[in-house]
Amino acid sequence: MEVRLYSFSKRNKSTKLVNVSFKSVDCQFKDRCTVENPLLLLDSMPTSYNYAYIPKWNRYYFISGWLYFNGLWEINLTEDYLASYKSEILATASIISYASVNTFNIVDKRIPVTAEISASNINTATLPHTNWLTSGIGSPIISLTGKGTNGIYNINYAYIGELLDGVDSWWNDNVSDFFDAIKQLIYGGSAANCIKDAITICWIPATLGSAEDIYLGNYPAKDYNNNPIRGTKVAPISTDSTSIAIPWKYNDWRRSSPYSVIKLFLPLIGDMTISADEAKNDNQLDITYAFNNTSGEVNVKVVGHTSGIIFKTASGSGAAALHIGSSNTNVGKVTSAVGGGLAALVGGAATILSGGALAPAALGIGGGLAAAASGTLEGLGGNTAGGGGLGGHAAIALGTSITCQVLSRNLSDQQANVYGRIGVPVFKNTYVGDFTGYVQTEGFQFMSSRASSTEKDMINQLLDSGIYVE
Repeated sequence: MEVRLYSFSKRNKSTKLVNVSFKSVDCQFKDRCTVENPLLLLDSMPTSYNYAYIPKWNRYYFISGWLYFNGLWEINLTEDYLASYKSEILATASIISYASVNTFNIVDKRIPVTAEISASNINTATLPHTNWLTSGIGSPIISLTGKGTNGIYNINYAYIGELLDGVDSWWNDNVSDFFDAIKQLIYGGSAANCIKDAITICWIPATLGSAEDIYLGNYPAKDYNNNPIRGTKVAPISTDSTSIAIPWKYNDWRRSSPYSVIKLFLPLIGDMTISADEAKNDNQLDITYAFNNTSGEVNVKVVGHTSGIIFKTASGSGAAALHIGSSNTNVGKVTSAVGGGLAALVGGAATILSGGALAPAALGIGGGLAAAASGTLEGLGGNTAGGGGLGGHAAIALGTSITCQVLSRNLSDQQANVYGRIGVPVFKNTYVGDFTGYVQTEGFQFMSSRASSTEKDMINQLLDSGIYVE
């Protein structure tokens, strides 16, 4: 039977067809051999050839060895299933798990990461309409009752110590009888008792109207020069907003956790972690502050500019107590951080650490790499800490600028260097022939009217472990 012998350079798991000249020989077949693994008998030396084709069977073979015995050469052939059935394989549809394409938008857990963490440049932003007070006492906010001055006022700190000066002399001059004393008491008792609350906040509050003379009950508060002390009513709530760019290092699936983590610092709130999984489609964060000018409480909302996802809400306090009069202010730390991100970040890592969908890859090309990747991520698990935590007047000393930084993990090699060997994640139902280069399927089922059951099983195994379409 005619056998064509070739000297041909080819990978074992490749569909490449022979494209070099051949030597045609008439060979005998050894008894009891199979079509998949025939044994040829030849009287001339065949060791310069490593590949064969048998036209009558329309099958290609690798030469797996030569044996010289009793003046004859015995040639061991192993069927090249991928070349023999190339056209049928390329025309078969299946779930393509990995393939050599240029789309890097699906997380690939097969590539190990190094122990290094790359920190991006720190982007900063400020609230455009908020004037922070980082030195001195801040802005005194006084809750008063008095003749015509009932409400909450912002008063210059220079006058705080003078609010109650001169009360005794004024009382002697102006409260001459029982009825005048009753009028003063109606407003809340003594002048000191008319100061119901007193705090200082670390920003300049929004105010309402113009300055007014301050009265404590009937007592007109005056400074050392006998001039009226004046204050301006504060607006209960004011807001301010800004945006800050996320300094991403990557533009592909490595924007996901645990490959990237977004760290955000907010004045009066503290450091917090934003889920990279949820923010991967955003290039900036929109941040809104709401200030309670009467209590010093601060609330913050962090939203993805493109996605519109609310990543975090948090609260804090920028108030400190002012102990004047009979005010009994209890300014405690009010801080909480609520929002998406931490659970997703931990959940993503847990999937990687448990192995998850890595098991099928371990059977084929890149399986060992996938196992190594799981090990490196397990070793670098770490914590996903960060959810605010600051609060109180002193917190403003830590900074008035909003900052954003991205911490990124580095892969063990450049993606382009790795993907030529093991492809990128695809996970779609399509034809094998839609790709060139590396292709790995999930549950491939080969059908051909000329293939034996053994050939079908071998082709299914080859495709599910990864081949090269050439």
